Amino acid sequence: MNDSQHKPAHRLLADGHGYSENGEVIATLPFAYPDDPADGVENLLPPETRLERRAAILAWATVERLLDWVWADGMNNPEGLLDRTKVMVWNVHRIVHSEYTLTSLAGEGDKAKQSLGRQHDSFKRYFPEVIRARKACSK
Repeated sequence: MNDSQHKPAHRLLADGHGYSENGEVIATLPFAYPDDPADGVENLLPPETRLERRAAILAWATVERLLDWVWADGMNNPEGLLDRTKVMVWNVHRIVHSEYTLTSLAGEGDKAKQSLGRQHDSFKRYFPEVIRARKACSK
């Protein structure tokens, strides 16, 4: 799936249909989300690290956006899902980023660096703020 076709998973399933493990379209039951999607978000962290409500909502939205990008077309392309997961973790987790290169991550799964390179290019287009923040933190 290319960037112009990227559709977050929650949009793909919003009509009450999903996909079985073998790819067949099946009916789904909607999850009973609270009226306010932010209800309880601030309680996801231990009390000593709890964020203010606005910060918690922004953090949750950021995580959801990252996972939407990772998922993309996951049911139809599990290898792409794995590649996007590696790229997301490499870009977001400072220890993984400092200890691995994209080449070494690609080698972990017998992949060509080109596979992760394409996903990294996509990540940079979707999340330029993450790339800027990572560079600023590494100085």
